Amino acid sequence: MCDCAALIKAIDAYIAKADDDLKDALNGAGFADPDGAVKEISSLEEKVTEVLTAETTYITSKISQAKDLPNLYYGDLWDEIKNGDTTAEELAAVFGDEFMAYIPELAGEYIRQADPELSVNTITERTNSWINVWSITLGLIMAFNFHRNVENSIIDGIINGLSISMFAQNMKDKPIRDDYHNARLVSMTEILRAHSVANQEAIMQNPAVEYKEWVHAGVFQTKPRENHVAMNGVTARKDEPFQLLGADGSLYNPMYPRDSNLPPEESINCHCMHKGAVNENVFGLPLEERKRMQEEAIAADNEKFTQENVTNGENTLTNPDNNGIIEVETGSENNMNENMSGGISGALDPESKEAEIHAEQYYESVRNMKNDYINIAKNTGFSENDIKEIKNYLFVDKHELTDGYKRFTPYFEIAQSWQRLESGINIREQDIILLNHELTELRLVKSGISQDDAHIEASKIFNYRKAIEKEE
Repeated sequence: MCDCAALIKAIDAYIAKADDDLKDALNGAGFADPDGAVKEISSLEEKVTEVLTAETTYITSKISQAKDLPNLYYGDLWDEIKNGDTTAEELAAVFGDEFMAYIPELAGEYIRQADPELSVNTITERTNSWINVWSITLGLIMAFNFHRNVENSIIDGIINGLSISMFAQNMKDKPIRDDYHNARLVSMTEILRAHSVANQEAIMQNPAVEYKEWVHAGVFQTKPRENHVAMNGVTARKDEPFQLLGADGSLYNPMYPRDSNLPPEESINCHCMHKGAVNENVFGLPLEERKRMQEEAIAADNEKFTQENVTNGENTLTNPDNNGIIEVETGSENNMNENMSGGISGALDPESKEAEIHAEQYYESVRNMKNDYINIAKNTGFSENDIKEIKNYLFVDKHELTDGYKRFTPYFEIAQSWQRLESGINIREQDIILLNHELTELRLVKSGISQDDAHIEASKIFNYRKAIEKEE
């Protein structure tokens, strides 16, 4: 018989010891308010655990109602179960609330580390947008990964001839996902990611900071990544990304450690940080002058980020009509050709030979362009790093598609969108949706989701096809 009281006491003691160790490690590395960070991790962990355990209960109970596993998987029931799962939306709300409350407070802590007389009274539109989009993306990734793991288990169950009752019992006895461990891991990663975002916000607002430096924070319960150790002391302008050579040999351009544009293997259990290099000449200016310069820095960043919104309507990321919340559209996009990525309809004559030739020629010209990502960044308010990633993903890189390892098939409407974005002339709402769609899709792919599934999930948030139809 289990001595549950003793077991619970031992677990609590282990977690408390781990929290103390983490607090010491964060303190030694220079993280702001390490005690508060540990408390935030525990608080977020409880909320995430509640959502994950509810999802497990929901899916297990629904599966138990199926006639058999083949009927569950090959019929409509499994799709109905997935469509009825609100976990992605619930997690997005949990993370969004956490980030929106915690990041401004943290940014204030970080700016005071460099200049005790400055404070953060507002955060930039760029950071507001990141909170919104990453919260939704993270929720989608977590929900999708669980669905995929359950699907794999269902297929194994079919192969092994398991009954519904046996399968459901196995889900209870040997859970497909350790909800508590996952909640702990994601909460730690995301709170530390929030520190990076808040620190970058403080660095951008601080007029005395011109450069930032990557700091490897040593080891906490994990082996150090050699490529992160090599980053120690590397500097970059505060508004430009670092260059990180990934463990997979790829070159990444994060603005800070744990940037959400990094793959999980470069973010999870990463305890690096970055710091601003203070210009003493600016630091010595009167407080009122530094405050004025801080306000100018915020305004300049906001202007850069919202340039497209001012000239071509509101960017979906920060639409005031829905208080900055992106409406997640439901519905399958399975009929969309994965080779095209971003949409299949709405072109003037997408089936014509002229459109096909134009798209092929333009895609090739994009691959040879040197400054298009710079121009598009200026024209839209997206970062140069994001546009460069989108360009490589959409036009340059090869992908595992249903018909082989290849580039996306050139598509006339996407070629037209890129032309407008690059020239800055007559940019349409669908063009901005294309950028948001591809950025979300490539981040989902980096998380381990297939390109086809990532395209479907990204279309739920940024539907390029529907945007084209709306323009017609």
